[in-house]
Amino acid sequence: MQVLAAHDNVNFAVKGGGHSTNPGFSSTTGIQISMANLNDLEYNSKTQNLRIGAGCLFDEIYKEIAQYKRNIVGGATAAGVGVAGWLLGGGYSLLTNQHGLGIDNLVEVQVVVPEGKSLRASAERNRDLFFAIKGGGNNFGIVTSFTVKTYPMGPIYRNMLTFTMEKSPEVKAAIMNFINRSNDKKAAIVAAYRHFCIRGEMEHKITVDLFYDGPLPSDNPFAELLRLSDEKWFEEHDGADKKIAENFAFMDQLFSHIHDPSRVAGAPLYCPVYGTRVSLQTYAKNPPKAGVGEENTRVRWGTVMVSHFTPKLLDTIEQESKRAARNMKDNQGKTAVIDIWPFMPCMFDSSSPAAWPHKEGQPNGPLLVCFQWEGENNDKYWIELTKQILQSIRKVAKQEGCTNDELPSYCNTSLADTPVQDIYKNNLSKLKKIRAKYDPNDVMGRAGGFRIPLT
Repeated sequence: MQVLAAHDNVNFAVKGGGHSTNPGFSSTTGIQISMANLNDLEYNSKTQNLRIGAGCLFDEIYKEIAQYKRNIVGGATAAGVGVAGWLLGGGYSLLTNQHGLGIDNLVEVQVVVPEGKSLRASAERNRDLFFAIKGGGNNFGIVTSFTVKTYPMGPIYRNMLTFTMEKSPEVKAAIMNFINRSNDKKAAIVAAYRHFCIRGEMEHKITVDLFYDGPLPSDNPFAELLRLSDEKWFEEHDGADKKIAENFAFMDQLFSHIHDPSRVAGAPLYCPVYGTRVSLQTYAKNPPKAGVGEENTRVRWGTVMVSHFTPKLLDTIEQESKRAARNMKDNQGKTAVIDIWPFMPCMFDSSSPAAWPHKEGQPNGPLLVCFQWEGENNDKYWIELTKQILQSIRKVAKQEGCTNDELPSYCNTSLADTPVQDIYKNNLSKLKKIRAKYDPNDVMGRAGGFRIPLT
């Protein structure tokens, strides 16, 4: 940091997992600081907290913590997602209904501030810096480690259902029934409309990722979705209450871009997998390239923040996903995905003061749009289409009362031109003062990301 401070004409970027899709955020034409070697993990059996190096990917974390039969509030997928960017942005999780966001489970961070000092920040020391880092991105220095709470983990249920588009009406109805009827904080789903163009062949499907933080109860919250599935997901001797895995690691390492694949090559401890047939045909035809959280493709994410879903909003998601798929071949599109990730009204009951505003009684989560394509010449088409589709979804979400202008944008999945005011809302003035305190010379202003101004 001192070297960078001394050369005020040099731009740089800090890369954890490299999972950001916005150019210049974790990538740069200047100096890139890769955190990959800061990947130590240390579990404290007395405090039951886990210290995580800022270069770790969730692939590594889930495998390590499984041996202690503990879990963390972490990424919904571990496929190359770096803990640093995920946590610095907020951190939505499959455990959010129970324990809030990732930043609500931060205990302490170690951060190198622009003047070169390494500071510890927590609720007891450097409290203003701790507040700012919880969702404030990389505006205040370079975080080298995070200490987070852990929670007991027994058997969990994780499954991925795949449906044809012809079943869309029934699947949407089942999703709405799950949203309206389930009051179990342990149950979560992430559905998506997915369109693929693989070697000139189009594929269209709906996926529903099922997660239960424990063995399935007799009152199975996923029963309707499972009945709709054409796949035989359980062997006869298993039954619907049979655990599929005891942690996230097995399924996610199938898609991993781990720094060193040998570190997670074996199945995790305590992780039997019974008779499940994950639909990997699409991924097998179009495997990701090796790297550190990177894909050999051009990608953008965009987000509409929503408090809940309605049937009309689900219809719009389906229509807009098909709109994206319509001209994929002509514009070298690879994938077009729009997510449906519902949360419960209680999701922020355990929220803590943080840079990124989220309060008890004000539930909201990201409705994610993600497009992948090839060829720089197609950038304009796909980025403009992303904005048009987000605008269409936002319009319907407003009409349905699912979003409003007061909801903060989520920086981890927002387009690069999202105004920083839209992300931090009323917290922005406080964050400006904290930035001026810890970075008076605006060193971090030369790094990528959503920049909080000094004044």
